[in-house]
Amino acid sequence: MNSSFGNAFGARCLKWSTILASLIAATLVQVSTAHADIDLADNHGWTISTDGRINSFLSLTRGDGQPQGVPLWQGLEDRADIAGNIQNTRIRNGFILSVLGFNLKKQLTDSVTVRGRVGMWLLASSNRSKSEIPPADMREVYVKFDGPWGGFLAGRNMSLFGRGGIMLNYNIEHAYGLGHPCAVRTIGGGSCGHSGYGIVFPGFNEGLVYNTPTIAGLELSVGLYDPSVIPTYAYEMTPLPRIESELRYQPSKAFHMFVDALWQRLQKQTPVDGKNVNQLVDAAAVSAGAGVTLEHFSAGLTGHTGQGLGLDIPLQDHPLIADERGVLRITSGLLALASLTFGDTRVAGGAGVSMIKKTSTDPAGAVTSNVLLKRQMGYSLGVYQTIQKTAILALEYFRAEYQWNDFTNAKGDVVQPKQAVNFINAGVTVIW
Repeated sequence: MNSSFGNAFGARCLKWSTILASLIAATLVQVSTAHADIDLADNHGWTISTDGRINSFLSLTRGDGQPQGVPLWQGLEDRADIAGNIQNTRIRNGFILSVLGFNLKKQLTDSVTVRGRVGMWLLASSNRSKSEIPPADMREVYVKFDGPWGGFLAGRNMSLFGRGGIMLNYNIEHAYGLGHPCAVRTIGGGSCGHSGYGIVFPGFNEGLVYNTPTIAGLELSVGLYDPSVIPTYAYEMTPLPRIESELRYQPSKAFHMFVDALWQRLQKQTPVDGKNVNQLVDAAAVSAGAGVTLEHFSAGLTGHTGQGLGLDIPLQDHPLIADERGVLRITSGLLALASLTFGDTRVAGGAGVSMIKKTSTDPAGAVTSNVLLKRQMGYSLGVYQTIQKTAILALEYFRAEYQWNDFTNAKGDVVQPKQAVNFINAGVTVIW
C-alpha cells in the first residue's frame, strides 16, 4: 500500500472504531435487560413493558505509542509523550450504552404471537469537548411473528454472522464490563469487549430473517440483509442482498454449539486496456463455536475465517479489508473465554487473536512505509460484583498487543514493529 493511505484514512479508522462501539452497545441491550422487564400497560390485547440500564466507567490507558512506519489506522492511535508512550484517562460508557427500551407483544391467534421492540441508546461520554452534547441513538426497531412454523423478523436488529461469538463474549465476560475501548482519542458509543481480538461484531442491519422451529435442539436462521458497500475501494454496486445464516444446536441449558455463515457480492468498474470492465468480488466467511454453562462455571470457544471481514466488522469500509487492487484480504480469529461465579461475585477472563493474511499482490517482503498489520491479540480479566440484582460493580484489566509484518527502518534493519497497550476499567451498571 502506498503512503497516501496513512493520511487519507486515519480519520476514517477513528470514525469506524467509534461506530463499532456504538453498534456493540446497541446489539446486546435486549439480552442484557430482558430478564428485568417492567410491565407498563395491558390494553386491547397488547402488553407493553420497558427495560434498560445506566452505566459509567473510568478507563485508564497506558502503553506504547504507534511504532515508526505504521499508518494511523492500524494498532491503537493516540498522542504520545516525549518518550513515545500513551497515557490517557477517560470517563465513558461500558460494553453497552445507557439504554431505555420498550417491548410490545400481542397474541394474534391461538398459535401466532407478534412482538416488537423499539430502543433508545444514550451516550453519556463526549469526545473530550466540554461543550459537546452526546447524542441519543435509536438502534433497534423491528417486528417479529412467532408460530408453530417458526419465526419471521422484519426490521433492524443484530445480524446473524458473528452473533454466536459476540454473545459468548457478552454472556461469559463483558455483560457489565468494558473490555477494549475500541479507541481512546474518540468516543462514539460503548466499547468493543473482545471484538477485533478473536471475534468480529455482527453489526446492526435492516433485514428479513426466518428461523425454523426448534427441533431436537436444532434451529436454523437465514436472513436477507441490506447489502454494504466499501467506498474505500470503489465497491459501491451491490446487485444482490447479503445472505447470513446461523445453525444453532442446544440440547440442554448447559451446552450449545453454533455455525454462522455470510456471503455478499460486490462490484465496481475497472479500466482494462482503455475499457471499463466489471470487477466482481465475493465477501464470504464462516464462524463456529461452543459454550458450556454449569452452576458455577462457564466457558466458550469460537473461531472465524473469511475474506471481506476486516478485523472488527464484516464488510467494514476500512483500508485493511483489501489490497491496492481491491482484492479482499483473508482474516481469521480465535477466542477462548471462561468465568467462575461465587454467589454474587463473578471472575471472568479471556484471550483472543485476530490475524490478517497478505494477498498475492501485497508486497512480499519488507516495506519502508505503511507496513501491514499481521495480528492483534487481546487478554482480559475482570471481577464483577452484583448488589441486590440491580447494581453491578466492575473492575477489569485488558491488554492489547499488535504485531506488524517486516519493516525496513531508517537504519536499514528489517524489524517487526510491535505495540502493547494496557487498560484498567472500573465502573458501575444499574439495570431494570
